[in-house]
Amino acid sequence: MSLPSRAALTVLLALFCSGAVVAVFVGAGTAVAQTDDAVQLDMNTSTVIELEADGDARITVQTTFDLESDADSEAYRTLESEFLSEETAMLGLDAFERAAEHVNGRTDREMEIQNVTQSTASDALVANGTGRLAVSFTWTNFARPDGDLLHIDDALRTETGIWYDGLNENQTLVMRPPSGFGVSTANVDEEYVAIGEGGTIRWTGPATFDEESLAVTFVGNSGTVTDTPSPTPDNAGGTNDTILWLLVIVVVGITGLFFAYVLHDRDQITLPTGGDDSAGETTSDETDNTEPAEPDQPDETAEELLSDEERVVQLIEANGGRMKQADIVKETDWSNAKVSQLLSAMEEEGEIDKLRIGRENLISFPDEDITDLDDG
Repeated sequence: MSLPSRAALTVLLALFCSGAVVAVFVGAGTAVAQTDDAVQLDMNTSTVIELEADGDARITVQTTFDLESDADSEAYRTLESEFLSEETAMLGLDAFERAAEHVNGRTDREMEIQNVTQSTASDALVANGTGRLAVSFTWTNFARPDGDLLHIDDALRTETGIWYDGLNENQTLVMRPPSGFGVSTANVDEEYVAIGEGGTIRWTGPATFDEESLAVTFVGNSGTVTDTPSPTPDNAGGTNDTILWLLVIVVVGITGLFFAYVLHDRDQITLPTGGDDSAGETTSDETDNTEPAEPDQPDETAEELLSDEERVVQLIEANGGRMKQADIVKETDWSNAKVSQLLSAMEEEGEIDKLRIGRENLISFPDEDITDLDDG
């Protein structure tokens, strides 16, 4: 049995329905579901892979439809009816089953698709203009456990190469690690990959994948958990080491200020001598022309105590409330991956906004007016 083509193995492959529904088209443009009376439904598809510590994965494929008219709602209801009645028409479930069958023979773990469930939009959701079809299932042993680590790699490959080889426009793929796990390594391309809170990774189409694109290693349980990828030196070291160094800096700073105060008071003491009155006292005035050794040390120490988020906020403030992401990378000397992950987390917290302009991201504060941007 040969593997299906790429078109049959992307997130929304086809709804092979009978009756009123003719086909579902997923292309480079807006995805639409088309019925026999020419009604077209705009739609978006997401695949969410929720991992468990033992390697099993609960996968949900969901398609959401924009229903802008009564005709759209009627067409969705027809599609929903066919979806619930045809087990072979469940948002590409059959393609996942075929992929698991092919991958199973290439690993030392038993894999199968089980516990399949379906769901559709509530009446209230449809009345508000949204249709939704979803199928969920468990892929056993999808991930490869290795002590503290959880690898995502061999489940994506068959004897002919990677079977999940891309996303079309209006498609997303989300991978969530188990509770207490974070990202250890990941192939991060800021064009279409973002790492969020708790180590969740999101791929946004259009995107083309190779065998390394989706390879991820999560770390947790008895290991050190991190929410950022760690192939670069920026992520080396642990939280405890950082806290220890901050304490050392604070202690050294306080000690230095104490000795500076003592020395200052000592220099102000009048020392009696046996000479004339004009030379009878020596004060610190005689050394007033001496330049302080490190006048900027307190500021440098304060900067070292800033968190990564505070440093980004400081940079944006210094640049008038908005700044290109590439300039933040240059100013901080951090890696692209670290800056991308940090900005995504800050955006989720509502600290900043990201605006895509061509191939660049413009970073600004939420209350910053960016309507006056010029082409430069």
